[in-house]
Order: sequence, then structure tokens, then C-alpha cells
Amino acid sequence: CPPNLHKQDGYACNQNQGRCYNGECKTRDNQCQYIWGTKAAGSDKFCYEKLNTEGTEKGNCGKDGDRWIQCSK
Repeated sequence: CPPNLHKQDGYACNQNQGRCYNGECKTRDNQCQYIWGTKAAGSDKFCYEKLNTEGTEKGNCGKDGDRWIQCSK
């Protein structure tokens, strides 16, 4: 996602490990490192699928009022 070349949001990048968003390649690892520090890393895909389908504060697809939304697989 180089700054001088437009890539549509959602375009695969970093050997299909991330997605372009606002001109940057976002991966699980670099987003975790941004939040938690340089030693952080993304978890196994299974963890995301398991937690996000529960629809809790620890894993969700957003909120509907005060209620967490479960993600579909």
C-alpha cells in the first residue's frame, strides 16, 4: 500500500497477511504491536473465530445499543 499508489481499502497486502486501509497495510501483528507494544503478535485464527462468535466484550462484531453482536463464521 505505497503512499504514491492508490489501492482500494480491503486489497490484500503483505503476502496476503493483511489488508490495505487508508494507504497502510494492516495485519493482525502490526495492529497488536501498535496497541500492546513491539513484543505483541496476533493470535491463531481459531482464537478469533471462537471469541468473535460468542458476542462478548472480548470478541464481537460491534454493538447494537448495549448489546454485543456475535460474528458469523
